[in-house]
Amino acid sequence: MPISKFNLANNGFNLLLPKSDSKLLEFGDTTKLQEYDDGGYEWLQEQNIDCPCLIENVGYDNLFLVEVVQISRKKTKCLNTPVRKEVSVARIIKNKRKSVLERLTVLYLSTFEDGIEDKHSFPRGRVFPFVPTDNEYLVAYPFVPTRVEDCLPLDNSVLCSVDQFMPAPVNLEEGTLLGRLDGRIQSIDAQELRQILNGDDDTYLKLTDKELEHVFKDIRAVILSNLTALRKTISLRTRRVDLVGVESSVEAPFFRAKPSERPKSPRPGTFFFNKGNGKFEGFNGNDWVTLGAE
Repeated sequence: MPISKFNLANNGFNLLLPKSDSKLLEFGDTTKLQEYDDGGYEWLQEQNIDCPCLIENVGYDNLFLVEVVQISRKKTKCLNTPVRKEVSVARIIKNKRKSVLERLTVLYLSTFEDGIEDKHSFPRGRVFPFVPTDNEYLVAYPFVPTRVEDCLPLDNSVLCSVDQFMPAPVNLEEGTLLGRLDGRIQSIDAQELRQILNGDDDTYLKLTDKELEHVFKDIRAVILSNLTALRKTISLRTRRVDLVGVESSVEAPFFRAKPSERPKSPRPGTFFFNKGNGKFEGFNGNDWVTLGAE
């Protein structure tokens, strides 16, 4: 069986069970490989190695390269005979509370004739189901690429190490950076970057006093410059604008009071254009009086 013993001991492998969805393979009880007289499993037992499960090493929702081998219990040179092998980009997910392997992009497919492997090109985007007979079973283990083409199977991806000698592709989405968060090397967006910079789960960007001073340096001049250059109407939803200077004033060639009704709680000095009677009115603290020439 074409399995690296080093791969088995360090990165784990699992028995898989086919599902109705062609992309999914369910994790089975790996100890059953002993019943199947599997050579790789026997080697681990002889070496007294506690082989880890793929889920322990890879985790959920992480992309990694995987080999899935369909094996017949028919012996070839004292070993079970490989029938079909597939190398793909996959991830482990939860499906109806069960752990399953989801194959996303197949790199290549191999068939075997008298124990000799024959690799075939594979149509991109297609995933064919595994249909083992009663005398066959499926195993999966991490794939360590030996060709550059196998290292970068996805668009806009980089190859990273999830663990020692365990490469995994990371797909970089538009507007993201490559980083490590929660123990995973992944595509980092702006919200996650703020979380990293803050050192906690808060996604609001926190700045020191010195950083705030740098960010807001000359901001007053910038705002005034932009307001001076502005030629469009400025609409404000605020209820009041206060000029707090002792001798503050507002100057313009023209002022226009928008026609409205008398406010319910006026303050002394309030004036407006009454749309009901078409006159300017002012509030002197006690009554409304009409403004205008006597």
